[in-house]
Amino acid sequence: HMNHFVRRFLSNHKGTTAITFALTAVPMMLAFGAAVDYLRYASAKTELQAALDSGALAVAAAQTLSADQSIAAGKESFARNMQASGFCGEDIEAEYNVAGTTVSATATMKLPSALMQIAGIDVMGIDAETEISMPETKKAEIALVLDYAGSMDDKVAGQKKYISMKNAAKKLVTDLAAANPSN
Repeated sequence: HMNHFVRRFLSNHKGTTAITFALTAVPMMLAFGAAVDYLRYASAKTELQAALDSGALAVAAAQTLSADQSIAAGKESFARNMQASGFCGEDIEAEYNVAGTTVSATATMKLPSALMQIAGIDVMGIDAETEISMPETKKAEIALVLDYAGSMDDKVAGQKKYISMKNAAKKLVTDLAAANPSN
């Protein structure tokens, strides 16, 4: 009798879909959570790098200030950019250093995970670094990339966009030349 019961149990396929779904639900939720948290990680990494770069450029641009003042300007720029990114409440640190004509910077962020906490991963560590060489002279090369796609034929304020773009480019060149007449 027991042999018949075992054979009947092993050959019965009713309910196997529910059991299979139940067994795969947890791994699927973990995979979904990892994907969501990875997207948050990638976004935070991009914002951290952009804010660090912006801060380093602020340090390099503040050459007339003392080293401490220029580093403070860089940290302020970094903080403003991180706040604008929406990641300002995280555990974030940034350090700037000026050595000769080089500005180096590093930043770290501890981003709390959202769904991966189920798997015991509470925090994702993010690091960024950058290095900028400050120019010895105050000359700069500027390149303009001007769009001349079909949409530039559209009118804004009664004037075609490409005409406005051309006039703005000419004004930029005139203003830069007026700001530094010796070059």
